[in-house]
Amino acid sequence: MGTASIHEGVRRMRFSSLLERQERGEITQEEAAELLGVHVRTFQRWAGRFQEEGEEGLSDRRMGRPSPKRAPAEELQRMLQSVKKRFIPQLVIRHAQAGDSFRMLAGKPAAYLCAKGACRPPVATVKELERLLDEALS
Repeated sequence: MGTASIHEGVRRMRFSSLLERQERGEITQEEAAELLGVHVRTFQRWAGRFQEEGEEGLSDRRMGRPSPKRAPAEELQRMLQSVKKRFIPQLVIRHAQAGDSFRMLAGKPAAYLCAKGACRPPVATVKELERLLDEALS
């Protein structure tokens, strides 16, 4: 079981508990939504789905599907191959795709490069990445 599934299970349990409290009149929908960290409209949608579909209605419908914003694997591979062709001591490089904490650039995979004690602005093309790598080698 992945962490996303664990977080979804925790969210379901918290929602169920707060929905029961809201239905008993102990808290308002606004308070329940705030405790869940969601907008009140989201809480209302979840409550409606729970009534119609039961526990299954609370499933995250995005789970198991690749993001439509995910960068093409071929482009990412070209960027990684460009890095692997060179040996740069103490090089730190991070790439970003949809859903990562690092940002993509204009919908393209982005490479973040740190070398010689400084981090460069992210780049989104193989040509720009190769230029940064060449600078890091000189």
